[in-house]
Amino acid sequence: MNQRNEIPIIKPLAYLSAKRTVYVGPLKRLLEQSNGLTTLIISIDKELGLIDSYTGKNYSSKSFLIPAGSQVTIDTYDSIVALFFLDALGTDLSKLIPSMGQSIHIGKNNLCYSGIPNELAVIGQAHDIFQHRPAAENVFEQLDNWIENSGAKLANEPDARIEMAISLITTDYDTNVSTTDIAKTVELSEPRLIQLFKQVTGIPIRRFRLCHRIFVTILNLEAGMSLIDAVVEAGFSDYSHFSRVFKELGGINPSELFSPRNLIDIRILTEQLTSELPPQ
Repeated sequence: MNQRNEIPIIKPLAYLSAKRTVYVGPLKRLLEQSNGLTTLIISIDKELGLIDSYTGKNYSSKSFLIPAGSQVTIDTYDSIVALFFLDALGTDLSKLIPSMGQSIHIGKNNLCYSGIPNELAVIGQAHDIFQHRPAAENVFEQLDNWIENSGAKLANEPDARIEMAISLITTDYDTNVSTTDIAKTVELSEPRLIQLFKQVTGIPIRRFRLCHRIFVTILNLEAGMSLIDAVVEAGFSDYSHFSRVFKELGGINPSELFSPRNLIDIRILTEQLTSELPPQ
């Protein structure tokens, strides 16, 4: 009898905390990054490509820091990647920017960055995360160390009004709290709230709300809900609505990550996320 050697399948990983989300695993070849949150992406093997959507110019590096709203596409070259969605208030971004190896001009007025500090060590640690699958506490402690040890200090404190606006949106994630009500609570005019929110986070309020609903959907899946129940509880009208938004914001179809064949191994930082989880 012939014995067939089967290669073990290593599932992708997702780590969730109140401030940040981490994905480690394969992704499709091209990822549009124009609609999502601030992202740090690191390749565990091959170099990545960053393509300027305005000019088509391609840049190569093992790591890129991409501020929210940047009009770029990432070419993964089918690498295993570590993808970090950083805090919405821009604290992580402001700490990392000064120590990145290179600034990349995108279009006329935007910048992305390549070359995270201590890149080789960070890549090695990302590889260890994928292979050994540590607890969420360990992963977010590592991420804190990468950011805090970048050598830069925070120039400005986060805007407390936008911090409060984010809290209102994330607390009532399944309803559309109006910008009028948010503006009144944070004591800003509605036009000023809209302007300042995008200035601080890099994305409009509506897009941030949708990003957070995707985040809650993943939490719901980890809590044992079916995919349909998870998306509805998070505030989407149905799975089709969720699928369209996920593709718009993440650049890939959710079926590529959440099908039974490709199901993600989800880990959460429980202490930070207790208030986000739906009642059992």
